[in-house]
Amino acid sequence: MNSHLAFRRLFLIESLFVALGTQAYGQGTQSTVLGSVTDSSRGTVPGATVTVKNQGTGIERSLTTNESGDYRITGLEAGVYQVKVTAQGFKSYVRTDIDLNASQIKRVDAALEVGAVTSAITVRGGPGQVETETATLSNVKPARDFVELPLSPFGRGDVNVLVVAAGYNSVACCDVVINGARGGGVNFTADGAAVNNQAYSGRSANGVSASVEAFKEAKVITANAPAEYGQVSQIEVVTKSGENTLHGSLFWGNFDTVTAARSFFDTSKPSFLSNNTFDITSGGPFYIPHLYDGRNETFYFFSYSVLRFRSGNRIYTSVPTDAFRRGDFSAICSTYDASGRCTDSAGIQLVDPTTGQPFS
Repeated sequence: MNSHLAFRRLFLIESLFVALGTQAYGQGTQSTVLGSVTDSSRGTVPGATVTVKNQGTGIERSLTTNESGDYRITGLEAGVYQVKVTAQGFKSYVRTDIDLNASQIKRVDAALEVGAVTSAITVRGGPGQVETETATLSNVKPARDFVELPLSPFGRGDVNVLVVAAGYNSVACCDVVINGARGGGVNFTADGAAVNNQAYSGRSANGVSASVEAFKEAKVITANAPAEYGQVSQIEVVTKSGENTLHGSLFWGNFDTVTAARSFFDTSKPSFLSNNTFDITSGGPFYIPHLYDGRNETFYFFSYSVLRFRSGNRIYTSVPTDAFRRGDFSAICSTYDASGRCTDSAGIQLVDPTTGQPFS
């Protein structure tokens, strides 16, 4: 009875921590949506309600425009958003499918038309806009590029996908040179946490341990990186998160000597090699039947990656003969001088490890 009561108390305490918990944001990954709300005559509309909604999770943020008709909503996760603007005496303005990248400042202006607020003007995302809010030059690779580009099992990584960015040059495993700057001039982050190699330039070899199947996007800032990064250039990787719809992926990559091509002039049989990569991901709302429905509130994302590498090497070794086991090593050298040194050009000199003197 006492153990049952203790379990109930522990469960209630844990539930309280979960209920009162707040989100912890990684530095440098949060984005901003801002803009101006005007009427058909380009006059400002103060007091308009602006609602920004993540189309994947359903999470919303709302505020009203200031006296100049401007708004600014910060602390947004990377994703696809909808912006809705409503004001008394005007039709609602809705813009959907807005791609918001990590650490991006995106302008979404709204021009309202006179009419009933129940009527709505809907605009879909459309092509990407020219960066006007900052002076940075960047290149963003979405999750689709990581899974659709023809990468080998050995090259499925953020460094290999970003190589197509202008001014980007990958060096060895983890070092990157951008626009001719030194390798130490690049700052690497994963979900806002620094993953730089503290001893040498470049990224820590195990800094981004997640599978590329778990990447939401990778972004490289090639020029004019903001001051918060502390380096000339910036490479940041953002991992996926759960959404209202259940989604997942399964990947298997194989590279071995049976299927691998070799040079026409290479007639030797290669050593055995077999490399298998397995990746599995799953994400969605946290759901317990008849107890809790986490849609629009609580989500999970799971990623698991396995690398199995097997190879065969030619190893030359020897075992002691029966004569060696009896202490007879005369076979390794046929002639000796007066001091006991081996004079046989094909022989092997034995040395006493305790004295350094040769054995005869």
